[in-house]
Amino acid sequence: MLPYMAGLPFRRIAWLIALPVLLIAAAVFAAATIERTTAIDAGHQQQASQRLLTAMLDQETGARGYFDTGDVRFLQPWYQGASDFASALANSRSLAGADPTLLQALNGQAARGADWHTATQAEIVRLEGGGLPPTVRESLATKATMDSFRAANASYDAQVTQRGNDALSRATWF
Repeated sequence: MLPYMAGLPFRRIAWLIALPVLLIAAAVFAAATIERTTAIDAGHQQQASQRLLTAMLDQETGARGYFDTGDVRFLQPWYQGASDFASALANSRSLAGADPTLLQALNGQAARGADWHTATQAEIVRLEGGGLPPTVRESLATKATMDSFRAANASYDAQVTQRGNDALSRATWF
């Protein structure tokens, strides 16, 4: 036994050894919990971002199938995609919380998506009324709008990834 501990009771010695071990264990547990929560939150945001893109692509696929065939059965992905987009957008906004940068990026996606949806909806209504499918010029215009949405979604996804990485860095600084 060490000379300076000779007069201490065994319980006190045990506590002097156990206390630092318990404090270190608590710190490790807290850091792991923060990391896990941060990773889960970032994962949910990225999934919501992917659902936004998938919903738009479903709408595009349905519209293209309808324009190519005139068969209204091809519009099922169009309608489902529109519903899924609204749900994914609401979920993304909820997950973004009060982050003004993410909310601005989501609003940009929503605006581009609405522009594309409105233009494409007009082309669908025209074809349903016996008109012609979109011209090449109209198709290129809606393609440019969809490409703009894709770019906005990719930018948002990169911001979400960066926010997740930053949060993990802050959570594990100690």
